[in-house]
Amino acid sequence: MTAILIVDDEKHILNVLTKILSMRNYEVAVSDSGSNALKVLQSKPFALMIADVAMRPMDGLELLKQTKALYPKMPVILMTAYGTVSTAVAAMTLGAFDYVSKPLKIDELIDVMEHALSAVHTGVVAKPTDAATRRVDHRGRMLRKFLQDRLPENTSQARPCTVPDNQSMVRHAQNQYRSQT
Repeated sequence: MTAILIVDDEKHILNVLTKILSMRNYEVAVSDSGSNALKVLQSKPFALMIADVAMRPMDGLELLKQTKALYPKMPVILMTAYGTVSTAVAAMTLGAFDYVSKPLKIDELIDVMEHALSAVHTGVVAKPTDAATRRVDHRGRMLRKFLQDRLPENTSQARPCTVPDNQSMVRHAQNQYRSQT
């Protein structure tokens, strides 16, 4: 049975995901904090971790960073109700396998989990599914809007430029994040 660790400070999320994933024959362990999750990770091997971003005192990004230092090959999926482009870019830069938004769409989460587990078992990241492609397109649109919102109101003050493709925007946002840390 595949062992999965779920980390969230919201008990109802832990309960719902435990029930759903257990019915799909996953062995589920839960933790209500980042620091506790690090202890649970050391108790036994896990194939995958799903963690909330907005937790205290250790947030999901710090948990991701520490988890990747200990278990670099374990995929980590982050989830949040307060998703921003900068947080998504930070998560991916720190090594998150993927990033899903709350309220969770269970089919989407299962799709991302299966994709992550397949990548671990085969060593190859499979072709994205339609759901994954839609998420990438959505994130590209979010990133484009994020950058466009930061242009001057009076476009005569803006320098002429071409609108970059999604990969260019992600690289730019990653560089911005790195320069801030």
